[in-house]
Amino acid sequence: VAGRCWPTERGERMDADKALHVKTIEEDPTCAQPCVDLGSLLSPGEEVRISGDAFDERKLYQMAISRDANCVAAYISLGNLLGSEENVDIDGETCNDKRLYMKALETDRNNAQACFSLGLSLESGEEVNIDGESLDEKRLYQRAIQSDPDFGQAYFNLGECLSAGEEVMIGGQSYSKRLLYQKAIEKDPDDASAYVNLGESLESGEEVLLNGEVFTEKTLYIRALEKDADCACACVNLGTALDAGEEVQINGESFDEKRLYQTAAEKDPEFAPAYFNLGNSLASGEEVKINGDVFDDQRLFVKAIEVDPECVLAYANLSNLLAPGQDVDINGDAYSRERLRTKAKELDPDLGFVDEAEAVTDEIS
Repeated sequence: VAGRCWPTERGERMDADKALHVKTIEEDPTCAQPCVDLGSLLSPGEEVRISGDAFDERKLYQMAISRDANCVAAYISLGNLLGSEENVDIDGETCNDKRLYMKALETDRNNAQACFSLGLSLESGEEVNIDGESLDEKRLYQRAIQSDPDFGQAYFNLGECLSAGEEVMIGGQSYSKRLLYQKAIEKDPDDASAYVNLGESLESGEEVLLNGEVFTEKTLYIRALEKDADCACACVNLGTALDAGEEVQINGESFDEKRLYQTAAEKDPEFAPAYFNLGNSLASGEEVKINGDVFDDQRLFVKAIEVDPECVLAYANLSNLLAPGQDVDINGDAYSRERLRTKAKELDPDLGFVDEAEAVTDEIS
């Protein structure tokens, strides 16, 4: 087929690109950008030979910096490779990822990607000083957007930083969490997480206009799953938004709340809300299969607690399933009905449901 690039051709073209970069690096010991470009083509753990020595992507970025101390792309790419506790030596200075992003900004203080990556690396409330200005993650995402107004992920991350009702100014315009998520979708219509977060910001029955299309909470979650079928959070949120017996169509398949929760647990086995909500949706004695294992409501609540030991409502609901004197095993530890309720109250002293459930269950007993 004319114009089509078959997989073998793509592989051959990439190998040719790598060979060209190697040749350029060997012939010109002063050029830095080919080192960065070559590093970006390597798979994790892959190495290339340059003048007889082996280089992986990390060493290539370090080579780029040694050739050009102002190579912003090399600092950013190297920072993105490092784990939170990792360091590299740059001209005798021990640098972690944050320091590498800061060095990029010392060269180009408005580089959008450096601002974004530095913001991503900061803890909540942490600040860094750049050119005498203290910047936290919010300010860094704002600066990234000001430098690149089409940076969809920066809008999303800034929205994640804001509390309910909080707003920020960008280019003379005020943005709430909701507006930032809308902007993120406008800039990147394939960002499933932005649809999820925007859906969470809507009240039941509320609508929002996106790129000329009207969305409700439910249709935002459906769109998220159309973009990313593995988005467990969208599955759970959509399940909780459905009415009893209601079904929705996603990519040609029908889903009710149970199937949505099952799908969430299958896609993300460490997502406690999937197990908790599925347990709530089952009738007494009903069972479901998740990745080949059979679960009833009791086992689902246990699983939710094993995944998230602070899932308070799972303790409360599990306690209601136990008879007096009955124990359940959670991570090798025996829990009675009373111990489950005590634990729930420790996690949330104001949880009225536990007290009400205790009174009703004790009365029935």
